Amino acid sequence: MRILANTYVWRLSRRGKELRVPLDMIQLQNQFPDVTVSPIRGMAPVVAGNFLHGMDYALRRHRIFSTLTETQGYFSITHSTLLPSRRVLGEGFDLVFAHESYPLNAASSPIPIVLQTRMPSDECKTAYGLDEAYRGRESLLKESWGRRATKLIMPTPGDEQRFLAQFPQFSTKCVVIPSYMPWIEAIDETMVLRKQAAGGKLRILFVGNEARRKGIDQIAAAWRKLPLFVSSQIEMIVVSRFLDGTPSFEGLGWQVVSDISQAKLDELWRTSQVFLLPTHGDTFGVSLVEAMAAGCCVVSSKRSPQDWVLDFGMAGLLVEPSDVDSICNAIQLVATRVERRADLAVKGNRRFKSLFHHRVTGCQYYETFRSTIRVARDERKRR
Repeated sequence: MRILANTYVWRLSRRGKELRVPLDMIQLQNQFPDVTVSPIRGMAPVVAGNFLHGMDYALRRHRIFSTLTETQGYFSITHSTLLPSRRVLGEGFDLVFAHESYPLNAASSPIPIVLQTRMPSDECKTAYGLDEAYRGRESLLKESWGRRATKLIMPTPGDEQRFLAQFPQFSTKCVVIPSYMPWIEAIDETMVLRKQAAGGKLRILFVGNEARRKGIDQIAAAWRKLPLFVSSQIEMIVVSRFLDGTPSFEGLGWQVVSDISQAKLDELWRTSQVFLLPTHGDTFGVSLVEAMAAGCCVVSSKRSPQDWVLDFGMAGLLVEPSDVDSICNAIQLVATRVERRADLAVKGNRRFKSLFHHRVTGCQYYETFRSTIRVARDERKRR
């Protein structure tokens, strides 16, 4: 079951692993044996949130609506959970870690709560179809979270800047740590160079279930403007479920895949030289990070946070997502200038290893948790 309302409880313990761990957090426990993780769930938010998410997916998948915006009820349900206070007290937890789902009864928590949240740009919210009423409710909710949380973790500097521009009173609580993604490992630099120098057609990959929001129409328009000697040397692969509508691919000669296994997708990451995603709005861009780790030259949007992920053009190419000529020129560049493409791929791979690898971010999460627990214990002693 895909859980939309989730909160994790963290406990620092000398006794090692004692509790079941949720999702992929086993990796952090392997990295730091004194950390144990136990999932807590508010059953009502989980059931309601998953039901609404399933309805959203079904409506999009069967094209009943070409677009479907989230309702305020959906937002309030999926962004809240319930903290089992008796369990927290009875099992001696040290800290609650909440990811975009703050406990409704947080005021009764005897231990600190660290909240991981984000503050998307207005352009990103528009791309998601979020209206002013939704944004107003989000602001009220984030302000409430900021008051109650002990520490606030933002995935990018842009998220932190936008959050503090609206809520400067929480500046001492904020820290920037990229998302923890232990399922992503990087290939070594030698393999990156070998892949970029491989003969045959250049393989360009696009991955995104909401393909139109992520720029597929603009890519198609740019492709039609490419000189034949360039496009004939490229194998374009599109992986998407087209949840926001299917564009026309007539005459493009692309390989389009709607349903794909994870193993096949991993193979495409390994064998593609370029990842192209001129998205109109994304809150982070995990696929960009996956592409960097896989040694792809990444082409994405000159927008936050994609520009920061790609080091403002030092670790990938940045294009105007609505400018067809900008996308066309980028495709021609990566197709005809092999050394430039390889250089960007190497720099992107290095940036992943230094900034986004789970061992790097894991250390940052661990230190944040440890310092938060230490401060909370000191405060209790002074009382």
